[in-house]
Parts: sequence; C-alpha cells; structure tokens
Amino acid sequence: MKKIEIIAIGDNKIYSVGYIKIYKEGDIYHIHKIAGSDIHTSRHKDGTYHWKSRTNNLCNNLGKRRPIKDFQGLEFLGVNAFGINSLHRRIKDGIRTN
Repeated sequence: MKKIEIIAIGDNKIYSVGYIKIYKEGDIYHIHKIAGSDIHTSRHKDGTYHWKSRTNNLCNNLGKRRPIKDFQGLEFLGVNAFGINSLHRRIKDGIRTN
C-alpha cells in the first residue's frame, strides 16, 4: 500500500488535511482528516465510486466508473476546501513550522 499525505498551509502551520491510500489490488481511498468525522471517498478496482462514513448518511453510491485495469489518464477523487481561519478548528492535527 502507498500513502500520499495531503497538506494545507495556514499562517503559522502546515496542516495534514488528509491522505490518499493506494492498494496493490487497485482500490484507492481519499481519507479526509476532519475533526469529529470519518468520511472517506473510495474508488475500487471494479469501478465502484462512493463516499462513506460510519456516522453520517452521505451520498454513499456515486456510481460506476471505468475499471482500474482499463483506466488511463487523470480522475477527480475529491477536494478539501475550507477557510484559512478555520483550519485549526476543523483539522485534527497541525505541524508547527516556527
């Protein structure tokens, strides 16, 4: 499994806002690190694409896409958007830079 960290830069800190997990089998997970949340977006090798959470009832099934074995190019997995002043309240951890 490969793990790619997603960061956001605030005034005095660098925040870890999520990460991407890529499994050998082809499944890809976009984990959102939002305080009090367990939301993730996943793209599976068979093309299934969904958002999931154990605590929130979200738009679970976002449909089918091309299977990973037939995939070429780029694909949008999701976005992290927030106000710069809300990072310290919304993100679970921050790394102080100075």
